Amino acid sequence: MIKAILLEDTRDNRETLIAMLHKHCPEIHIVAESENVNQAYQLIHLFKPDLVFLDIQLDKETSFDLLAKLHAEGSINFEIIL
Repeated sequence: MIKAILLEDTRDNRETLIAMLHKHCPEIHIVAESENVNQAYQLIHLFKPDLVFLDIQLDKETSFDLLAKLHAEGSINFEIIL
């Protein structure tokens, strides 16, 4: 099983991706969802996912802000899908 976190600020988009994953990639299990960078940062440290799905633009921040913060502390230990 692949543990994944989904960072997407639009509920409909999250639900669509989750449905597609259930249908086509049952080995991927979404362990957490986030709508913003700060929450995603905390969830990544909590769940230590294998994979993180990232929406690029998130209100006032971007996923690149999250990745820069994680990279600075050496905490990118997962695959990324933008």
